Amino acid sequence: MTISFELGVVGVTPGAVEAAAAAGAALVPLLLRHMLGDWGDDIDPADAAAHDRAVGDGGRLLSCYRVGAWASVWIVHRG
Repeated sequence: MTISFELGVVGVTPGAVEAAAAAGAALVPLLLRHMLGDWGDDIDPADAAAHDRAVGDGGRLLSCYRVGAWASVWIVHRG
């Protein structure tokens, strides 16, 4: 199943920019993964299933993507 939704206004923290830059990672591909329902590297299956349901009812979505050995970028979407 492919999940897709509109993001609305997107903001980014300086820490996310710094972590991605230090790891040589781009943020746009992570945002696209989030939009397609790939909740990331550290989201457990129960939370992922809850996020899948939240897409339909406008709930909060969280994604977490590792960018390097010690850093992660979190995406928070409030539906």
